[in-house]
Amino acid sequence: MTDRPDSYIPPYDYYLLAGSRVFYHGESIWRKRGTRDWLLIATIAGTGRIGYGLGSVDIGPGEWILLSPGAAHDYGISPGAEAWEIRWAHFIPRPYWLEWMAWPEISPGLRHLRIGSDVCIPMNDLFDCLIRHFSSGLPGGEMHAMAMLEEIFLKCAQIWQEGQPEYDQQIENIAAYVEANLQSPIGVADLCHVAGTTKGRIVTLIREEFGLSPRAYVESRRMAFAKHQLDHTSFSISEISELVGYSTPFHFSRRFHEIVGVSPRQYRKRDEI
Repeated sequence: MTDRPDSYIPPYDYYLLAGSRVFYHGESIWRKRGTRDWLLIATIAGTGRIGYGLGSVDIGPGEWILLSPGAAHDYGISPGAEAWEIRWAHFIPRPYWLEWMAWPEISPGLRHLRIGSDVCIPMNDLFDCLIRHFSSGLPGGEMHAMAMLEEIFLKCAQIWQEGQPEYDQQIENIAAYVEANLQSPIGVADLCHVAGTTKGRIVTLIREEFGLSPRAYVESRRMAFAKHQLDHTSFSISEISELVGYSTPFHFSRRFHEIVGVSPRQYRKRDEI
């Protein structure tokens, strides 16, 4: 990835640049050091892929992405998709917008917001109107576009705040289920059932809240519980491996060493003189 040439970087003598694009097979944007402005991307149709340090996430209609200054730009059509249609805006925000832009982070500098189906079309229409004003060439066109961008962020803040109670309950249900079932296999389907949502939404929820994939999140909780047992009980490594759902002590010890950096036995003895 580091050998990829950087895509075009916009000039910096502006407050706003906006437009639309459809990505087709193999098309992508890569800017290793990002840009000095912010970038807003709204998916209109199809499926896109947003890359970040730990991996990538697919986004579809109704999902909006916000990239902060300096964050790497790694986005394009998702493998297997026919097309990915977006609206985009590079911009310098007014200072009082920043609190409206505090969306959940998937990774540092990469923020994500899901727009509900009831407001998706009006929000897309507002973005289209922004682009028309920006592209009009008329006096005041850019200022009108900036005013619409301000309205977009204000509405996004309202959407995020209104969706927070449901979001919190879903995260609470997921966390409680994982903690209660560390001894058993836990799949994405199980998490979908307890949260009452789809696989794609589960991936997004856990990524936004914990910065991990569902599998990595479950394993992180297994390891946290294992460390607690090593610190506070005299259970054997074999017994602890069963408590945290590993098929064999060998598998548990290998994964513990890969994640924690020492073996379970070394971890338990770390404070001994």
